[in-house]
Amino acid sequence: MKDIHMPSLTSYSSSLQEIILSDQHYLSKARDFVNFLRFLDEEPRQFSPNFSLIIRPHGFGMSLALESMEAMLMRDELISEGFSAKHSDELDMPKAPALRLSLKHLKATNPQELTEALIDIMQVQMWRHHIKRNITNYSNPKACFAKLLEDLEQKYQDSIVVLIDNYELPLYLASLMPKNQQETAISIYFDMLNAIKQAGPAVKWCLLSGHSKFALANNISEGIPLINDLSFSERCDTLFGFTLDEISEYFDQDLKILAPRQGLTVSELKYALNKCYGGFVFSKRQIPVLCSASVNRALYNEGALYPYTYHSEFTFIRDTLKKEDPDLSWFFNRDGQDAVFENTVSLEPTRKDLAALLLQYGFAAIDKITTDEGPLSLITRYRYNCPNVEMRRILKILQGKASPKLAEQRINPQVFEDGENDFDIEE
Repeated sequence: MKDIHMPSLTSYSSSLQEIILSDQHYLSKARDFVNFLRFLDEEPRQFSPNFSLIIRPHGFGMSLALESMEAMLMRDELISEGFSAKHSDELDMPKAPALRLSLKHLKATNPQELTEALIDIMQVQMWRHHIKRNITNYSNPKACFAKLLEDLEQKYQDSIVVLIDNYELPLYLASLMPKNQQETAISIYFDMLNAIKQAGPAVKWCLLSGHSKFALANNISEGIPLINDLSFSERCDTLFGFTLDEISEYFDQDLKILAPRQGLTVSELKYALNKCYGGFVFSKRQIPVLCSASVNRALYNEGALYPYTYHSEFTFIRDTLKKEDPDLSWFFNRDGQDAVFENTVSLEPTRKDLAALLLQYGFAAIDKITTDEGPLSLITRYRYNCPNVEMRRILKILQGKASPKLAEQRINPQVFEDGENDFDIEE
């Protein structure tokens, strides 16, 4: 048996894209994605394209999901290798030219660097779509983006679908800039996004994904003033991540091989995976899902359980937690709370933003929903709790309550709290 260890991010290879695009065994998950794409494709629109947003915690494979959506829409080689034309027709899969902008690796410390980085991303897309134009001479990202959309429409003779993942990263980078530069940097990005709105029929619809929800317009730039937030919609509540039934269906053979190696039955290993990485709820249906990345890493690592997503980017919420009292009893396990998961957060978050951030980053999840009849309408209230062992451990570290060494401590699949307090930091 190979050594059990906590893999780095580079050793992780997600199976989500394989599940979405494979030919037979995973057809049901592909069908869910096709139905979601069809919903976006068939939504009534005005002159401007429709904008939709999905927020998920780290580890739910949003970058891979948007890459898979692009492949489905464009029928590229990623699909032709494992997803037959027969199934494409059978599922009535939408077809459209797609432009996917991944902002995941964007870096900038001032507005000029942000301008250059965004233009570079669009130049890469020109090359990727075999458009012979050098747009690096353009002075601003909005002009570049407008030209890119125009050229793509002319090339494909059809309206374009725009997919943007890690949409919030330019805003986060702007928040780290000197105060006198932040407004300029934010306006550069908002103006660029506004090019989609101004493109009219050239763009069919646009989907943005990320990990936290920010406003995309301000008093200086129109940006995207109206966006349909699908983060808490039944249309996609189980689309990203896995339900427990899907774990059984997709990973049946893995579970049968790995459970004995951990001294567990298959049922016990499934239970442990759910306790460690499950409990996330993304609609009023309250169907819990598991974090796809953490499950896959655990199975890749012989079934060993660790807080794998600890190595994700949590700087924004970590900085917010540092400003607050580490006692979060005012939030967790309290009945009668508002739907704070729908709230946008400020680039300089305060306590009123913290509840929304905890939910959007996955450190809290809906635990209970109650509905009361008010004088004019039904009033829905919520209770929130930490969804699983992984997120509880990471939250303790981010709060400064535990040493980062807690992230290296293997989780006991039979006694989940075992050793968890050994790394506490005395106040």
